[in-house]
Amino acid sequence: MDELKVAMEAAKAGATHALKYFDTDVKVEVKQDQTVVSKAGREVEETIKSSILSKFKNANFLGEEGGGDVTQKEFWIIDPRSEER
Repeated sequence: MDELKVAMEAAKAGATHALKYFDTDVKVEVKQDQTVVSKAGREVEETIKSSILSKFKNANFLGEEGGGDVTQKEFWIIDPRSEER
């Protein structure tokens, strides 16, 4: 399967999930590194991961919210954009 097509499908799935939180009062937390994260951000990252894993069962990830293992030969980078500030 074409990686670009999978990435675009995953991005669309993440965007669709993110829209559930549009114009709502989403609780924001401050992470240990003093950046912010919300439930929406975490869920969107998981949605994107799930979408990719449905096509690439052994995919590795480096995520803004979930971290990852950069020692792997290949990995997907996920950084959901949000307006949590």
